[in-house]
Amino acid sequence: MTSRVSSDPLERIASARYDWLERRQSVSRERIDSMEARPTR
Repeated sequence: MTSRVSSDPLERIASARYDWLERRQSVSRERIDSMEARPTR
């Protein structure tokens, strides 16, 4: 299987949106982890 840069704009948008969603998920997960790590009193 060859990895090629798609010339199809829809495919590019879909992959970009997927990357953005993954990035946002990891960021929110890190924020939740830091909130849970902080001691609550």
